[in-house]
Amino acid sequence: MADEVLTRLRAATPSERSALAKILSVELGDEADVNVVRLADAFRSAASEKVYRTTLVAVAKEVAGKAEWPLEKIADTAEVAWIEDYVYQALGFVHRPDRATLSDLDKAKERERAEQALQGKLPPPQTDASLAGVAVAAGLGFLFGWWVVAPLAAVGVFALLFGPSMKKVVPATLLLIHIRKRREFEKVLTVAA
Repeated sequence: MADEVLTRLRAATPSERSALAKILSVELGDEADVNVVRLADAFRSAASEKVYRTTLVAVAKEVAGKAEWPLEKIADTAEVAWIEDYVYQALGFVHRPDRATLSDLDKAKERERAEQALQGKLPPPQTDASLAGVAVAAGLGFLFGWWVVAPLAAVGVFALLFGPSMKKVVPATLLLIHIRKRREFEKVLTVAA
């Protein structure tokens, strides 16, 4: 089985690696392969764990707590991408500006959507027609660097929410998730073009 952290870091853009280095306080050199190994080692050291899935489960439990959602156990059958999608859903909920004014029903729907992600049953957010429009908009943002800038700015905000043990791990994990999501979106852009 491939090392998920190394795979993601190899797929990362230089800007993403630089942002991760900043989060993890790592000095980067000129060689990309050496930087990938340094970042992977720093991530594992910050997480005190070698297995990415185990770190991801800890992050999911941490963000579930911030969302005030019960999350007792994550099934052993839950895939890494499903847990990552849960983390994305939970963090999105935590940072909703209208979260305090949501009805109990709306809060329950948000939690249900996150739980669907954890089971690999997350419905797509848009139809194929609207997805093409989003792909074009993201493509323009990509040209101007917004694709990296916006998620990375959010990473700094997440660091403020968590205690010392997760202060680096949660934002670093979010960036690793972002790398996967960016690559998936690039595939959509390729198909839509």
